Amino acid sequence: MDHAQSLKQLIVDYPHEAVALFAASAGGSVDASAAITVIPAQRLSAQFLDLDIPLFVQREAGRREALLFVVEPGRKPAPNAAHRLARCCLELAELLQTDRVIPVVVYLQATGAPSELCLRGDVATHLDFRCLSFSLAAMPAQAHFDSTNLVARLNLPNMAFDATEKLEVYAQAVRGLMQLERDPVRRLRYMDFIDIHGALDENEMQEWPSARTG
Repeated sequence: MDHAQSLKQLIVDYPHEAVALFAASAGGSVDASAAITVIPAQRLSAQFLDLDIPLFVQREAGRREALLFVVEPGRKPAPNAAHRLARCCLELAELLQTDRVIPVVVYLQATGAPSELCLRGDVATHLDFRCLSFSLAAMPAQAHFDSTNLVARLNLPNMAFDATEKLEVYAQAVRGLMQLERDPVRRLRYMDFIDIHGALDENEMQEWPSARTG
C-alpha cells in the first residue's frame, strides 16, 4: 500500500504529467495552460476510496472536465469495482456540471483489463461504462529513458525491464529527477520515491554508487 500511496502523491504533485502519461489514449492533450486541481475529499461521498484521485480540469476555452485516477496496487480490481467507479463518475459529472468525465485505472503490478459495466434490456443498451486501463508493469522502461515527462521517468523502476538493466533503470530515473525538477524539497521527496520503488540492495548500490547523484 505504501507504493500505491506514493504513486497517488506523485499524481497529485504532477497532474499535467500524469494526465499526459496515463490518459493519453483518451485523446485531447491537457497543456500547461489548463488549470488542474484535486477535488477536496469533503466534497465527495464515502464511495470514493483513499487511492482515488479526482481531478478537475479547466481549459482556457472554458471547457470543464474531470479525470478520476484510481491506483490499483494489486493484480486485479476488487469485485464490483466497475459499479463503484461508475457511481463515482456520475457523482463527479453532477458535482462539476460536465458530461466529460474520464476514469483511469493505473495498475502497479498487473496488466489489468479495463473495468466495464454494461446495463441492457432486450432491445437496447442503457449504460455502457468503460475505464481506461494503464499498466506500469507492462510498459517497457527503456522506451522512456529519455522522456521529458517526470512522472514517466520516476516510474521507470515500476515498468518492465530485464534484471540486467536494473541499475540503468534506477540511474535514468535519478537523472530524470535531477534534470526535470528544480525544487530541492521535491527532489528529496522523489529521491525517496525512486529508492522505494527501485529497491536496490546494498551490493547494487556499491556496484554503482554514483546512481544516487546522477
